[in-house]
Amino acid sequence: MTDVLYDMFIVSSAKGVSRVKFEKEGLNPEQYILKKHNIDSLQFAQSNDYYAHDVESYKSMIETIKSRITAEKEKYTAIDKAEQEEKKRKKDSLVKLRQAEKTKQKLIDPPSRVKPID
Repeated sequence: MTDVLYDMFIVSSAKGVSRVKFEKEGLNPEQYILKKHNIDSLQFAQSNDYYAHDVESYKSMIETIKSRITAEKEKYTAIDKAEQEEKKRKKDSLVKLRQAEKTKQKLIDPPSRVKPID
């Protein structure tokens, strides 16, 4: 049940962000999750009702899910940070390369205001 609820929370968040995309594509992520876990909506509703009445078990599941989501968020935040740093490093390298090329070009091409010696 914890895995099902985890997936449902993730889908709920995704739908909150991209509801139009889900509707446009005709996707029903809840049905996908139920199929993934080999249950139907009645089984889910009954299980959810059962655990809702066992508050301590439900609370424990929610805490497990919360920890899992936090760990996933930290993982993807670290990946994003590394990607951003790599992007900045590449941009900085390109800037330095362009500056070096400009400096090299200035050394090769004499300024136009200097008259060549005959």
